[in-house]
Amino acid sequence: MLSKIAHSRKAKIRLAWGAISLIALMLLTDYCAATPSQEDVLKSISENVSHGSSGNGTMFLWVLLGAIGLILLLALLNSRGQREEAPKTFNHEGKLLKELMKELAIKPAEWKQLKLLADGEREAGNDLGNPLVFLLCPSLMVSAAKAQRVKYDRKILAGLAAKLGLTAAPRAKR
Repeated sequence: MLSKIAHSRKAKIRLAWGAISLIALMLLTDYCAATPSQEDVLKSISENVSHGSSGNGTMFLWVLLGAIGLILLLALLNSRGQREEAPKTFNHEGKLLKELMKELAIKPAEWKQLKLLADGEREAGNDLGNPLVFLLCPSLMVSAAKAQRVKYDRKILAGLAAKLGLTAAPRAKR
């Protein structure tokens, strides 16, 4: 997933550079394609000569500001490319449960049995916030199952306990 994020970020940066290059190329071709007449050239030369010594440098200031802006833009794009992507956090309990069930290979039937045990513990007055507590503390799951406060499927819980390494796998019938 991280490679997809990095790939899409690189694609966006390439697209931005392509757009900037295209705009610069369009401006330069319009500027270069204009062929001034002889009168325009002579008029421009005379204006530059007469105003050259008394100019206040506004054109130089604009060019300098443009160059500084371009350097800042390049530095910003470079720093964004070097930044490391943090893994996506799960702030939604349902998404977290779904991801954990997928990682731990917990089947929906096993999850249902854990929820039943958790409800039985809550009814007995034990403060159990989430059925995942049974996965974190398997001894609590064993004690809740032994208390038999609710009806649960022993086969499913035995399979889950074997998956967690609490008991030996059930033997095959002879």
